[in-house]
Amino acid sequence: MDITTIDVKEVLPQRPPFLLVGKMLSYEEGRMVTQYAVTGNEPLYEGGSLRAEGLVENMAQSCAARVGYISKYILHQPLKIGYIGSVKGFKCFARPVAGDVLETTVDLVSEFAGITLCDVTIRRGDEVIASTSMKTALRD
Repeated sequence: MDITTIDVKEVLPQRPPFLLVGKMLSYEEGRMVTQYAVTGNEPLYEGGSLRAEGLVENMAQSCAARVGYISKYILHQPLKIGYIGSVKGFKCFARPVAGDVLETTVDLVSEFAGITLCDVTIRRGDEVIASTSMKTALRD
């Protein structure tokens, strides 16, 4: 199955205008890469750029896309709703503007009992614009 042809709405509960993942680019065990083209119409777009909170939301949705893809396409289970448990060491080096294409890499650090810890990095081309360590939890 070509992951790039899957509609992200199949693995995420968010819907426009709060959907901040455009498509999944790749999946391998322990890593998911997503893409998002900034439109300028996002609720978290302000002052000519996507706010840091928008970057955190993109990171969280990218983590959720990983879990949703595994649930639906690997384990063949229903999707579960997840929550951000913590964000540690968040760094924002630049705020993207309309037209920027973001590539978000989610690297699994650990996973146990529905709690996942991932290192997440957002790139605009070759430039890292944000990074964090994010813990998420699934609702039963």
